[in-house]
Amino acid sequence: MLLNRPVSLLLALTCISTVVGAEQEPVMVKDISVRPMANLNADNGTLVIHPKMLLGVGYNNNIFATNTNEKDDAYGRGLAGLLADWRLNPHNSLALNAEVEGLHYSKSENKQANMVGGLVDGDYKWREAKNEGALHGGYARFDDPLVETGQQILRENIVGSGLLIMQGAEMRTVANANITAINYLEAGNGFTADSRDNTVYSASGRVGATTARDTFYYGLVGIDRVEYWEQTQFNNSWGMTAGLGSQVRLGERSSLTAEGGVTYRVYDDNFNKTASNDDKTVIAPYVNIAAKWPWESGSHAGLNIFSRLDESLTANAAWVYGAGLDGRYRLLARSALFASLSYYHSEDSGQGQGVVVENRDTVETAGGVEHEMCKGVVGRLKAVYTDSDSELSNTFTRLVLAADLAIAF
Repeated sequence: MLLNRPVSLLLALTCISTVVGAEQEPVMVKDISVRPMANLNADNGTLVIHPKMLLGVGYNNNIFATNTNEKDDAYGRGLAGLLADWRLNPHNSLALNAEVEGLHYSKSENKQANMVGGLVDGDYKWREAKNEGALHGGYARFDDPLVETGQQILRENIVGSGLLIMQGAEMRTVANANITAINYLEAGNGFTADSRDNTVYSASGRVGATTARDTFYYGLVGIDRVEYWEQTQFNNSWGMTAGLGSQVRLGERSSLTAEGGVTYRVYDDNFNKTASNDDKTVIAPYVNIAAKWPWESGSHAGLNIFSRLDESLTANAAWVYGAGLDGRYRLLARSALFASLSYYHSEDSGQGQGVVVENRDTVETAGGVEHEMCKGVVGRLKAVYTDSDSELSNTFTRLVLAADLAIAF
């Protein structure tokens, strides 16, 4: 077929791998891990550059996450990007990751869902003796589904953060600070394009004992401030989280991180300035448990359990909790199956007499196969099915099928 000829030619060209420099870590092309064809380097080998790209087609059977008059369509997408790592000296390094992507649906009636986005991330890392630090800055334009409604709303994030880790003979201190500005470029269910724009300021610290290799027991505390740019619908708030945590190695390959505590938030007023909402102050358990077992090269199983407070569309806050499983099984040296299953429940904070609170239950399962056609070229087939049931807002199901070809030079 004529449509296959450009892809066939591209494969023929890109599978001619000219290796320059030493073996490198895999390169992320969107969300696909690819062994690069070569290490293009400069500055006496301290600067390593990897151009990358992705071509894909897919199908979405419920583009706008509705339960009536569902719109389905096929789409095509493309991505071009660059990853650069620059080792300034044995203790300092810089990294740049940039991607530009576009997604276009075939039917003109669905043009509202077409997307042009991408990201630019810059990282500085410092390490000396047992101490290390990092600075991060980034911009992203994307339309990932919202937790609250499943709608794919175009928005942009600007992020700046810093991390410091100090390791003593028996004690470790981890400090983090972050600023995130979120600008919504479209309206969604329950908000306008301007009413939900906000800036989040946060800081956290973890201090504790390191009793053995890869073992860390600690106390944690975090504070944050959410400020909406236009306070026409949502309330500003302060939050604090306190708890205990541990990071341990369960075996030669497996590891576990577990944190638990409580989150307390104070808002400027009850939601909608209505006393019956009774949610000026909100409290919820904080849980973050993550376990990973990579039993062989290219294969792993993972578990995540979480509980947190999020901002809500129909109240001041939503208590969100759930769990997820994911796994990858290497079939052959260059092929693997992958799958995941997750569930979360979201419950609004409004608990006043006569107030009907929003509750949402969402189950999502995904699976597929990846195959490395040659070094630097990975093909992937993936299916994602979502079933989301809401008390007040939109209830929907959605199936997304995708075939992608990722390339890293």
